[in-house]
Amino acid sequence: MESILDYQPNAAEDYYALLGCDELSTPEQIQAEYRARVVGSHPDKAVGDEKDDAHQRFQLLQRAKEVLCDPALKRSYDAWRRAGIAVSFKDWIANQSVTQMSMHWASSKPKKAMIMGDEQIKEAEGAASVSAAQPTQSPWAPYSFDGLIVVALLLVCTCAYLKKVPRINSWLLSEKKGFFGIFYKAAVIGTRLHWAVSIVCAITALYAVFIR
Repeated sequence: MESILDYQPNAAEDYYALLGCDELSTPEQIQAEYRARVVGSHPDKAVGDEKDDAHQRFQLLQRAKEVLCDPALKRSYDAWRRAGIAVSFKDWIANQSVTQMSMHWASSKPKKAMIMGDEQIKEAEGAASVSAAQPTQSPWAPYSFDGLIVVALLLVCTCAYLKKVPRINSWLLSEKKGFFGIFYKAAVIGTRLHWAVSIVCAITALYAVFIR
């Protein structure tokens, strides 16, 4: 408990920074970085008071290389770094089983990319092609069957209503042939077969609300 309360982050335990690498570095890369740094830190090349510092740095580099090149130690070291708790790596190793169990939820595990299998990719492509081949369509599009029925009902009901307006009746609904003959016939249907038009309107409304 005292070691936890008195713990201070130590740069000597940042093995990746000591060797100039990261979690994704391969053992070969770690070994190469270690050799490049250990040459200038060897105690035999130090003179006078520098020997103690060189010896200490040499030991740190060796320890960093041993931990990062050992798969089991490297996994423990990475778990310790991700946990971010106030415990030295040495104490973490000494109490590894207890510490990892108590700090299970504190570790931020690295994310893994979700890889789709060949069958899943084919299914996704098939669904995309089907959806592309069947474009969405408004239920009342004028070029659909439902749309044609709605347009016809609106035309019949409107013309039947306008037939009772004298000025519009004499101007728009007086011609029985040609283009304006369409409006005349629609007005006649709406007037003479108003009961049938009402039934069709009711059926269309029920279809749109409960079935469509």
